[in-house]
Amino acid sequence: MKNLIKVVHAGKNKLDWDEETCRGVLLREAGENSARDCTAAELARVLRYMRSQGFTTLPKQGLKPRAAAGRQGMLSKIGALLVLASTGRPWGYLNGMIARMLGKKARRMA
Repeated sequence: MKNLIKVVHAGKNKLDWDEETCRGVLLREAGENSARDCTAAELARVLRYMRSQGFTTLPKQGLKPRAAAGRQGMLSKIGALLVLASTGRPWGYLNGMIARMLGKKARRMA
C-alpha cells in the first residue's frame, strides 16, 4: 500500500500537478482527498488515470542485482550457466570466477 502511495506521489511530480489538481483527481477517481485514505483498488484506479495522462514508471538505474543466497546460490547459478552454455569449463574455472566475484580466496567446491 505504501508503495502505491509513493507511485501516486511520483506521478504527481512527473505530471507536474499542483496539490489542488492531485486532490481533485483523487476525489474524482477514488472518492478521497488524500492518497493515504485510499484503498489499494482506489489507488490503482488513480494510477490508471495518471498513466492515461502520460505518466510512466521507469526502472531504477544503477541498482545491483541481489546475491542469490551467498556463495552456494552463486555456485548454483553459475553452474547452471556453464551447463547451459555447454562451455565444457571445469569446476576449477567456476571456483576462480566466484573468487573474483566475491573478492575472496577460492575454496575447493567440487
